[in-house]
Amino acid sequence: MRILIAEDDLTSRTILAGVLKESGHEVIATVNGADAWDALQQPDAPRLVILDWMMPKLDGLEVLRRIRARQTDQPPYIIMLTVRGGKADIIAGLDAGANDYLSKPFDAGELRARINVGRRMIEMQSNLVEARQIINESFKTAGMIHILFVDDEQDTLSAIERLLRKEMFALHFVTNGADALALMAKRPIHIIVTDMKMSGMDGLSLLRHVKSLYPDTVRMVLSSYLQIGQLLPCINTGEIYRYITKPANEDMKPVIHEAVKYFMAQNQRISLVRDVQEKNEKLRLMLEQEKKVEKQLQDIPVVSDITEPNDRPIPPNFQTKQFEQSNCDGNDLSCLTIDLNHFKQIKDTHGHNFADFVLKEFSARLKKAIRSTDIVFRYDGERFLVLLPDTTLQKAQILGDKIALGKIKPFVHDGRSATVTVGVSAASFKRSQPQTGENLILLADKMLAGLNKILL
Repeated sequence: MRILIAEDDLTSRTILAGVLKESGHEVIATVNGADAWDALQQPDAPRLVILDWMMPKLDGLEVLRRIRARQTDQPPYIIMLTVRGGKADIIAGLDAGANDYLSKPFDAGELRARINVGRRMIEMQSNLVEARQIINESFKTAGMIHILFVDDEQDTLSAIERLLRKEMFALHFVTNGADALALMAKRPIHIIVTDMKMSGMDGLSLLRHVKSLYPDTVRMVLSSYLQIGQLLPCINTGEIYRYITKPANEDMKPVIHEAVKYFMAQNQRISLVRDVQEKNEKLRLMLEQEKKVEKQLQDIPVVSDITEPNDRPIPPNFQTKQFEQSNCDGNDLSCLTIDLNHFKQIKDTHGHNFADFVLKEFSARLKKAIRSTDIVFRYDGERFLVLLPDTTLQKAQILGDKIALGKIKPFVHDGRSATVTVGVSAASFKRSQPQTGENLILLADKMLAGLNKILL
C-alpha cells in the first residue's frame, strides 16, 4: 500500500518510513503541510495518510480540513500523529475529519496495527464503490425493454408488430397463455399485453399466473369497448395496470410508452430499495468489523503517560520487543526498578485517598525526571519500571540518582503529610548479558530486593 507521511521532524519521519517499508508499504515522505497537500491532489495520491499536527507552512489540522472539503467517493484514511495527547486536541482532530490518531513517541506495533485498520477500511470502501459502479453499469446494459404480446389472432399480432417495429423495444409474440408462460420462464419479460378471450387459458387467468410468478412484470389487456366494464375491477385491485382497446393503431403507442415509464419507475424504486438493503448489510458488516478491530486495538500494548494511579501494567511481551530492538541495533538497553517502601503502612495510616495521591504525585514527579524516549510502567501496585533505550548502565544510575533527588519533597495532601522511602536498582543489557528482556527486568528486581532502601 502507498502511504503518505507528512512530518517535519527528521528523526520521527525516518523511523516512520523505516517501520512502514519494513512492513512492505511504499512510502511518500513530505516535510511540511504544503508539500503534503500538493501530493494529495495528484491523480495517484496515496489512500492512507499519516499527518503530523504541528508542521510549517500548513499544519496538519488545516491539511485535514482541506482534504475533507473535497468531494470524492474514495476519501483517504487519515491518522493524526501528535504529541498533543489531551482529550480536547484528540476530539478536535477527529471532528476535523481524522479517522484515527497516534501519540508520539509511538510504538511500532501500535503503528502497524492502526495501519492495518486503515487498510481494511480502505478496502471495504473500494469494494463498496466497485459494487455501486457494477449496479450503474447493469442499469445501462439493461436499457432494452422486453414486451410480450399474447393473442390467438395472428392478424392482430402482425398489426402490432408493424406499429411498433421502429420503437426501441424488444417485441415477442405468442398465440396462447401456455406459450407465454413458457417464454417467460426462459427470459425476463418487463411488460405483457394479452387478449381477454383466447382459446385455452383466457387473458385474466394468464395475468393472475404472471402476477404470482413475476410480480414485477407490468400487466396489460387488449380488449374491445364492450369488455371495459369487466376490466375496471381488475384495474382498481391492481390485477392489471392498463387496458388497450382494439384494433391496434397509433393510439396504442402512448399507452405502451406510459407502461414503459411505469416499469422503469417501479424498477428504479425496487433497485433503490435493494441497493439500500445491500448498503445496510454492508454497513452492518463494516460495523461488526469495526467492533472487532476496536477490540483488537484494546488488546494492543499502548504506552501511555503515567499520570493516574490506575495506569496500565506492563503489556505482555513488550519488554521482549524492546530487548530485541536493542539486540538488533547494537545499542544498550537499561532499566530502573523503583519501589515505594512501606506503601501498605502509608495506606493503613493515611487512607486509600492519600495513598492514591502519593502514587499519582510520584508518577508526575517521575515523568518530569525522565526523557521523552524513556518508557514507564507501574506494576505490582507501588512498583515502577523505567525502560531506557540507548542508555548504558552508568547513565541509568545517573538517571536513578536524578529521580531519587527529585523525590525528597514530602507528599502533602488534604492536611496529611508523609515522606516516602524508595528503593531504586538498575541493570543493563551489555553489562548483564541476559537472554531475554524479561530476564533483564528480573535481574533488576533481584537487585532491588537486596538493596538497602534509600530515603528520598
